[in-house]
Amino acid sequence: MGDIYKYPTDSDFRAYYSTTQTVLLDFGVPCTLFLSVLGTVLFKKNKNKFVQHIGAAFAAGNSLMRFVPCAFVLLVPVFTGKTHIEDEYETGQLLCQMAGNNYLLYIPALVSEAITLICMIVVIREAKKKDVGNVAIYAVISLLVFCIGMVLAFIMDGYFRINWNAI
Repeated sequence: MGDIYKYPTDSDFRAYYSTTQTVLLDFGVPCTLFLSVLGTVLFKKNKNKFVQHIGAAFAAGNSLMRFVPCAFVLLVPVFTGKTHIEDEYETGQLLCQMAGNNYLLYIPALVSEAITLICMIVVIREAKKKDVGNVAIYAVISLLVFCIGMVLAFIMDGYFRINWNAI
């Protein structure tokens, strides 16, 4: 997400976005985590095969949408010394500012990682219990579809913009 009428290639793409705390109150991360948990529960608890497939897709897709960026937030500084900014990192900055405690910086990213990792583990374990044919292929296909989707979204983001007007 960036500033209205700006493209990711613009140098000031997040000039306003990065300086305001109100954008941290959006529901992107909580919705993604909720859909990940909901998909996991649907896959695990529902008897209908179609609903199970939808649940597994929701769990895998939404888990990866938070797991991968948060992995970058946590690992990029370790290996490069640079900061990788995602919603969880900016939320962590706000927590640090509000609490006056720098140890809170990576807590939101760790929470997102924990929730999504638990969802992925539960889905894989349940898939084995439900005798889903070749769980490894399912996991690889889920990852490939996620990667292809992210590449397409990145490409499309340079051409199509949804310019939401701030209230």
